[in-house]
Amino acid sequence: MELINIALDQIKKKSTPEQIFDRYDFFKEYFKVFNHNDKFTEDTIQSLKEMNINDILDTSHVLEEKVQEKIEKITKDIELEVLPGMITFIGDESFDGHGIILNGKSYVFFDLTAVTRRKDKYNLDIYVTHELIHSIHYGSQVSFYPGKYRNIKDKYLKRLIAEGLATFLANYYNNYNIEDSYWLGFLDSDKVREWIINCENNKNKIGDKLKVQINRNEFDENLYLQLFALPGSDYANGRCGYYYGTQIVEEAFQDKTVKELLGMKFYKFEKYIELYFNW
Repeated sequence: MELINIALDQIKKKSTPEQIFDRYDFFKEYFKVFNHNDKFTEDTIQSLKEMNINDILDTSHVLEEKVQEKIEKITKDIELEVLPGMITFIGDESFDGHGIILNGKSYVFFDLTAVTRRKDKYNLDIYVTHELIHSIHYGSQVSFYPGKYRNIKDKYLKRLIAEGLATFLANYYNNYNIEDSYWLGFLDSDKVREWIINCENNKNKIGDKLKVQINRNEFDENLYLQLFALPGSDYANGRCGYYYGTQIVEEAFQDKTVKELLGMKFYKFEKYIELYFNW
């Protein structure tokens, strides 16, 4: 597995943040596709001041071991021809992790600032598998990669399927309750069940809104946040897209293998989406 540990460069402080950004292709793609924080440099410098370096290095080591363990397990099942790489860096906590495509190759990335501060709340087996599945999925079907979205339909529905796959397969490859997979262990089971009830109660309303926005090719930020954002204390009204996507993927899995799921083109998922929302 290729490992790119940008955090080591950042910790040494022998280069300016701008020099480090220029040195790694990762940051060009990361800023273009994922992180648009104008104060990223200042926030990252502050993170370095506040955090214990040994804690950051320990988190990096734990993640590397977990990723290697999960890759080996998944590879035995689906026989990956090309293994994803792994990138670790010190960031601003906007994204704790995800998959990214660099020069045609997929990587899983982790913001060590975010993971170090949250790892006691996360189920790391679930969390690492979830983010790793994103990288494997994008490597298999690059049209699902956020950098390849072409329209509003892609932005909503391809994200819905990508998160559903990562959530469903994180549960499939680990021996935990599905409640842990939905929220990566961040919430206890009672709160997750409350969230599930809320997702079910809002399903028709959210499905109707989705259809309208897609038909208009218009972006509704509030709807997008309701589907995919991690809310503050009002957890019950966020991230519903993870639940819906998981239900859709689970239905598709009835007559598919994991490898077939990861290689499925978007148009084949559309019939499952339409049935689920009764469009």
